[in-house]
Amino acid sequence: MLVGSNSKMTKILKEIWSSKNGKLVFFFAITTLGGIYLYCVRPSVSTITDLTKINGTLDHIEQVSVYTNRIKKTEGDSTYHFYLNEYTSKFHPSYFPYDGKDLYKSAKYNDSITFHIAKEEIDQLYVFDAKIRSFSLAVNDKIYFSADSGLMGFGKGYFELGMIIISLIINLFLIKKILYKNKTASNNI
Repeated sequence: MLVGSNSKMTKILKEIWSSKNGKLVFFFAITTLGGIYLYCVRPSVSTITDLTKINGTLDHIEQVSVYTNRIKKTEGDSTYHFYLNEYTSKFHPSYFPYDGKDLYKSAKYNDSITFHIAKEEIDQLYVFDAKIRSFSLAVNDKIYFSADSGLMGFGKGYFELGMIIISLIINLFLIKKILYKNKTASNNI
């Protein structure tokens, strides 16, 4: 019984893959899995009490281009990774917009840096090159964005949930269309 249903499933999967929209179905399946992954790895943070304050001194800032294939690059195409003398990980302030260009130009070696990170990511501080997302950023006495602002920018995971639900619905529609079309075609023979 199991062998028969397994061969039937294999036949259906081959039918979906070899259809005109088979690669699109695969793309949306990967998108759904990516959304699930992003939703599962996001820190479970909802209030300031879920954060911990990290102080350190600046070693260097690395400007990373996000969109490498764009012809006309803008400042918005960059993100910044901060390396502190005290930790081997890198910090990525990313939940609220800030003037990264000004910071990149004005920050100097050994400047005092303060971040707020998720308490669940404390174990990543000494993991070489681990990326830790920051909910706040202050250099010396200048606050670029506060933990409250970072929490507001963090959101509730709607992007990830939307990614999962929308790609899943599109995929189910495509699969139903493919199977219905092939079932109709086989009945007409």
